[in-house]
Order: sequence, then structure tokens, then C-alpha cells
Amino acid sequence: MKFRILLPLFLFSGSIFLYGQSAWTNYSEQNSPLPQNTVRCIVIDTNDHKWIGTDYGLAKYTGTSWTVYTKTNSQLPDNNIRSLAIDGQGALWIGTLSGGVVKYSNNTWTTYNSTNSGLPGNFIRSIAFDHDGNTWMAGSAGLCMYDGTTWTSWDNTNSPLISHHIASMAIGDDGTKYLGTINGGLVYFKDTSYSFYNLWNEQLPDNSVLSVTTDTSGNRWIAMPSGGVAVHYGASVWQGFNTVNSNIPSDAINAVYIDRMNHAYIGSQDKGLIMKKGFDFIHYDSLNSGLPDVNVLCMAKDQSGKLWLGTMYNGLVKLDETLLTIKQNAESDDIQLITTLVHEGEMMMIISVRRAEVLVYAMDGREVKRFFLAEGVNEITADFGSKGLYLVGERKGIKMNKLVVY
Repeated sequence: MKFRILLPLFLFSGSIFLYGQSAWTNYSEQNSPLPQNTVRCIVIDTNDHKWIGTDYGLAKYTGTSWTVYTKTNSQLPDNNIRSLAIDGQGALWIGTLSGGVVKYSNNTWTTYNSTNSGLPGNFIRSIAFDHDGNTWMAGSAGLCMYDGTTWTSWDNTNSPLISHHIASMAIGDDGTKYLGTINGGLVYFKDTSYSFYNLWNEQLPDNSVLSVTTDTSGNRWIAMPSGGVAVHYGASVWQGFNTVNSNIPSDAINAVYIDRMNHAYIGSQDKGLIMKKGFDFIHYDSLNSGLPDVNVLCMAKDQSGKLWLGTMYNGLVKLDETLLTIKQNAESDDIQLITTLVHEGEMMMIISVRRAEVLVYAMDGREVKRFFLAEGVNEITADFGSKGLYLVGERKGIKMNKLVVY
């Protein structure tokens, strides 16, 4: 089976990134009422209030005041909060580690667990809502849907799911559920149809998916703990970003967040916050910025455009990007082409950040092909004459990259 390959051209400008400490505001147990410093989930309601799920309680921050909910002062069944979502009526849904899911609406707490409902398990890692108003919940015991009356669940005993430990979930405009599993890859599920993307069928570099989300065009963004980030544009068109084929600084990714402007923010396990800027990546960690933690678990933007981050060890962080200073130092204009394999005569999709002339050389130094790239997406036929190893690069550039044709 042949696949179209997104083959980006990356422009490296030798950038130097500066920061202003005032851009970063840290809220922790030490300087705020935040109940615990591990922040695993954040959701922002229509009043711009921030709801923060920690390992020891739920916090609400209005911008001026804090309210903390625990088992002691509320009807929360578990202090360990793992997922948060707000439905179309403004109700807050809270997924916990061992207490099931809680619906909080108009000061009323309603708990659903494996004993009093059709919920298959009490560890809930993701919550989402479809266009019909149904609530979908996913966790260590599989997928569950609640329509307000009836519960329906899916696991690896009553469905083709390879793994029913679901870490993340998103729902597409057409109702397709995108499920990121632990050790079972990525699953697309709609009605009775399933599609699987994993190591075994060579569709993904990692069988665990910690985060899946969609952008405004419906493209799926996937975060993996050892495989970096992947984007599925549809059909067989994929693009992967890892430390081998791009300048993304880490392959250990916790979460991807896409804002309304399709800006991509990536939470890593060891390099802090990573931002995708065109075809380049920049990152902020505890060494080069005011971010106090290199392990970022979750992200959300408020109505004023501020980015809120949850960290593993250092609480909640607010980032005002308008206060960040980025100084570009354009000492080099090198373009790097990703190494890949293509069939003879196969169409390659090449993305360029600008107009460029690209040359293809055989290993004996013969020029075998040249083509001009427009800014954006270009389709190039890989008919280089014969199978073998070629060098590909921009005409005026000094870096050449290997392309294997087979």
C-alpha cells in the first residue's frame, strides 16, 4: 500500500530567544490557594473562570478569587482529578482517578460510578460531548456514552479495540471519535466502523497516544510519549515531527493544544512548552524562561488569549505571549530536507515556507532533477530514473539530505 508523504522543508534561522519574566505568572501551593502542585487538566468556562484539576482537589480561579473543592468541603468522591469538560448547558464534568465522573451544575453534585450507573470503570481520563448532547467518557476500562438515560460502553470484549485503556479522546464534526489508547495506538470509531493506526501497521511511531485533538480544518493532532507529534490531514496524508526529522526538542510529548487561530502548543515531558512557528519549533523551559517546570501536562487559552499551563511539579502557569520578546538572528539561510523513502514514480507532497529551487543529485555527482517550489504545498513526482540513493537540497544551500528511491 502506498502512502502520500508530507515532506516539509524546514527553514533554520539560528534564532535567539529572549524572554521577559513578567510574561510568566506561577501559581503554586507556596504562593496561592492552589491545593496541590500537580495540575493535570484545565478548562475555562464562558465566564472566563479557570477550573483546575490537581492531584488533591479541584480549584476555581476567577482572576481575583479562588475556590477549592475537596472531599472534605464538597461532594467530590475523589480528590485526584484527571479530566475536566464543560457541556453545552454550562455544567462542569469532572473525571477522577478512582471515584468515577461527577457532574457539577447549579451547586449540585451528581456522581456516576461503576456501582450506581453504567460507567464501566472509575478511572476517567477524558470527557467530550457530541453534537447531539451525549456525554462520552473514556478511561482505563474503555469508552462509555451517556445520553441522559441510557449508558452504552465499549471495551476489548465487545468491540475490536486492541486496548481499552483510553488516555485521550476528541470528537470530529462528523461524529467520529478519535481515541488515543495506552499500548493500542490511535483508533477512529464511528457507529460500527473502526480504523486503527499503530506500530504494527506502521502508521504511527508509538502505540501509546496521550493526547489527540483537532484543529479548525478537522486535522488530527496526536501526542505520543516516545514518538513526538503527528498530524493526520486525512486519507493517507500524515506528517510527523520528531527529533530526527525536525528541530522539535523532544519526542516525549504529553499534550497538544490547538487554539482558535490554529496555533499549536505542545506540552513535553522534558523540554517544557513547545510552540510550533511555521515549520520551526521553539521551546521554553526552566532554563530559558520563567516557566518553572520542564514537564507540562495540559494547556488552555482564556478569552483574552492568555495561555494557561498545568505542570507536573510546579503548579499552574499563566503565559502572556505579548510580553515575550523574540529576536531573530538570521546568520544562516539553510534549508533542510527530511530524509525519507519513496517509490519510483510516487507523488511526494513537499511543503515549503517560501519559493525555492531544489536540486537532486546522484551519488556520483550527476544532477538528475531540479524543481522550483512555490510557497505552500507542492506535488513532486519521484521519477529520478532508477532506484538508489540521492542527495536533495536547495540550490543555494549548503546542506543536502539523502532520499532513498526504491
